[in-house]
Amino acid sequence: EVALEYFRSGQQYPKNLGAGVWNVAVKYPCMYYEARCLEHLDADNAVILYRKIAEACVDCFSYMYQPAVDYYRALAMQRLGQSGKATSTLNECLRKWQHEKNSRDYGYFRITPFFHSMLERPADARKQHYGYLIGLAHLGLGDRQAADNCFAEVLSINSGHLWASLEQLMHAGNAAKPL
Repeated sequence: EVALEYFRSGQQYPKNLGAGVWNVAVKYPCMYYEARCLEHLDADNAVILYRKIAEACVDCFSYMYQPAVDYYRALAMQRLGQSGKATSTLNECLRKWQHEKNSRDYGYFRITPFFHSMLERPADARKQHYGYLIGLAHLGLGDRQAADNCFAEVLSINSGHLWASLEQLMHAGNAAKPL
């Protein structure tokens, strides 16, 4: 129940910021883990959240605010028993993200996000960004070894990559299934 409250509070910005959520996709990781908690407490509400994530309308802003939106949608599909659709989504992510990781960059990673790109080479920023996402896709497909290799590559470029570090910690010693 404590974890549930943390995941729920992770979907809210503090009132003193004077800002709100611009795109619901930023909430999907916390919503997904909230649903995982609810599976143990209230299965009906878990299904409602999984459906909300799996059936979400996704646009370019969704990817801007939560680049892993399709990963969380696929995990929700898996929990709903839609394994074929989830696998198809994750394989499409792999194809798209591997292509993007190896593309020459003339735009996004050269000029934005401003604070990241000014501190590192655009090629390294691209490798980190897509390497992490590719690791998630492998994780969702149950290929723990490939996921670990991706996260290790990301951490070799940037040892401070919080999300790759967290994935390695969360799944250390677990079977090839995502949380």
